[in-house]
Amino acid sequence: MPINLNGWSKQIEIPLIAVYEFPGETEWKREPTDHFNLWLALEGQGVFMHAGKSWPYSSGSLFLFPPDLPTYRHMTGGLRLINFTAHIKAIGKAAAMLTRLAQEAEPVHLRHFIWASHLCRYLAETHCLRSTEGRGLVVAGLELLLQGMDYERKLPKSDAAESAIIQTVERIRRNPAAAYSVSEMAAWAQLSATHFTRRFKAITGFAPNHFVVEERLARAELYLRQTDLSVQEIATRLGYRDMYFFSRQFRRFRGISPTKIRSRS
Repeated sequence: MPINLNGWSKQIEIPLIAVYEFPGETEWKREPTDHFNLWLALEGQGVFMHAGKSWPYSSGSLFLFPPDLPTYRHMTGGLRLINFTAHIKAIGKAAAMLTRLAQEAEPVHLRHFIWASHLCRYLAETHCLRSTEGRGLVVAGLELLLQGMDYERKLPKSDAAESAIIQTVERIRRNPAAAYSVSEMAAWAQLSATHFTRRFKAITGFAPNHFVVEERLARAELYLRQTDLSVQEIATRLGYRDMYFFSRQFRRFRGISPTKIRSRS
């Protein structure tokens, strides 16, 4: 059955969408409800328990709890927890689709988590507006999260090295201006530099240092097209000490100078 919440929007009600923050060592009990609960850990870690089973979670863990599943959560490590939750009441085909997705209570771990984190905060803010247009956006966003869950379940299980490399990719994307060495990145992944480089290229299509350059230049293009920052300011923001080296590297990998990119915008 396809995931098509917008097509079945008359069959669903969304009473709650929110982002919550809890202090460390929080315990929480959930009784059976009349709604599905789409739950994503944005920050922190812990364990969900039910009927003798336990499911550890950490940032990026995405659950869909069915209405009749009581669960108990314990947060570990004394860290704060930030989570996204969406309550979805459904009937008809929408209920059947959500029931299918919720049959596996175990979470999926979103391999590319940054997009979901930003999306969830946007959905929580949009839901507060309670507008007709906003509801359409919220339903579309929830559909995207559910599609991500379905997609992840169909992928082969990632091993520890792949997960570590994906976390490294996300770290670079969050802050491309930082200095990165292959030995440092390999240490984060607990791999040798040679093994790390080989796995990194297999996953991303780029050698680690080339990937860092591509991320910096992609951010530079965004700044050039959408801001009034000077080329010098952009180079500095992206960790280049020499504006002329930045310009040469930009031309080498993009085939055009930074100033010409701006003139075409």
